[in-house]
Amino acid sequence: MNTHMIAEPLIEQTCHLTIDDFYTLLDEHEVLVVDVRNYDEQPVIDGFADRRLPLDQLASYLDELDADAIVFVSQHGNRSL
Repeated sequence: MNTHMIAEPLIEQTCHLTIDDFYTLLDEHEVLVVDVRNYDEQPVIDGFADRRLPLDQLASYLDELDADAIVFVSQHGNRSL
């Protein structure tokens, strides 16, 4: 995992995480998990994400997202980029 990418709070920085990297990130940083799928794409899974914000609503809430690292989750990974 590239910890340099995590340390700098630039929204333009992205990376793909393996599940091992994700758990390391959770252990070492304050992480906010944001599910950007549309509400009708999947049932709500308790404890899966800290926030559910469909991608088309995300821009309105960016100022409210505060953590050492933010992990965006989507159906196939394209929207989370």
